Amino acid sequence: MALRREGYLTGLADLLDLPPGTTATARGAAVADAIATALGADRCAWHAGPPRWDDPVLAADGSVTAGGRRLPVERTGLPPEGITAIVVTQDDDVLGHFAVTASTRVVRPSPEQLRVAVLLADSMLARRPSGR
Repeated sequence: MALRREGYLTGLADLLDLPPGTTATARGAAVADAIATALGADRCAWHAGPPRWDDPVLAADGSVTAGGRRLPVERTGLPPEGITAIVVTQDDDVLGHFAVTASTRVVRPSPEQLRVAVLLADSMLARRPSGR
């Protein structure tokens, strides 16, 4: 477990150290790959703007909700149909979301893995100029 935790932290540090000229698209792809790895998901992709209204959402506390109800992902896994969104906001503005797909097998991420995924998603805010 300690090695996994160290790997998460090393991966996050590497993401935060991307070259200053890195485009939002390249940063999004790198962060998406890290999120998919951290969660054990099939894939993850960055999309500008908010997710669909009915997509399950992974919150900052590591909970996954859909339709106002908490989903027991520790028992049932991430929803296999569609995506689970990790929304990235700055102030009250939705900058985009990561669409996590876990459709080929049951993926039951730990609470720690879920929180790491949110932390990784928030790295999209790194080096973003304020006032934009």
